[in-house]
Amino acid sequence: MTNAFMTPSMVLRATEVLVGLAIIVSSAEMIARRTQLTDGGLLSWKVSRTRAAWLEQQSALSYIFEYPRVLAVVWARVAAGVVLILPVNGKLHFASAIALFVSSVLLTIRTPVGNDGADQMTTIVLAGVVAAHACKSFGVEAAFWFIAVQACMSYGTSGIAKLVSPEWRSGQGLIGVMGTEVFGESGVRNILECNAWLPIVLSWSVIGFECCYVMSLLLPLRLLVGLSVLAGLFHAGAARVMGLNNFVLAFVSTYPAIFHCWSVLHRYPL
Repeated sequence: MTNAFMTPSMVLRATEVLVGLAIIVSSAEMIARRTQLTDGGLLSWKVSRTRAAWLEQQSALSYIFEYPRVLAVVWARVAAGVVLILPVNGKLHFASAIALFVSSVLLTIRTPVGNDGADQMTTIVLAGVVAAHACKSFGVEAAFWFIAVQACMSYGTSGIAKLVSPEWRSGQGLIGVMGTEVFGESGVRNILECNAWLPIVLSWSVIGFECCYVMSLLLPLRLLVGLSVLAGLFHAGAARVMGLNNFVLAFVSTYPAIFHCWSVLHRYPL
């Protein structure tokens, strides 16, 4: 099926631009915190490699992963992200997507500690982009479904995990997160503690949209749009309050594929 407004090539292009921006943001954050990558930092390769014997035996990986050479990988990701955004030849987009996917896997091997859902989703989207370029017609559709289903499952898994947690159902989980040094903000925590109903409402709102999103491809278009808007606002709020800046672009980069798959499933051209 061909969409009236968003053709598969346009969906792929939108996905490339969004995930390219996500890569640039995450790489810029890593460059800003580059001291954490040194031997004395929290993300030291000298320490990280001791978690497995095979890592200590990989001299080639050590050469790439040691500071400051690892920064070359990060800067290369910035360059590849820019290429993925620019309206250049499709072969360059393909090459950039491959480089970004491989470097994402390598950086995960180097520093598994500190990676989050945004990093995982970015890698998933990049895998889909690579598959779409490599397999052409059928591969494009398969790639879109791969990205869309992974995103829906990610939201659903997160929502169910909160739903079965007494702390999240009572709102205490949200208050607890706001009290942490890494993700918290004292002002927000104080507001939540002073308004007993607020953390409960916010927690159940998050639980509700995350649990519903797993079925989003089967819902009417208006509900899908509404859930996507709620999800975008949730990620924007998390970026502002918790500093999870890359979650916005990482997950929003899945939305073109989600809406495309919805239109194919419902035979409704967008």
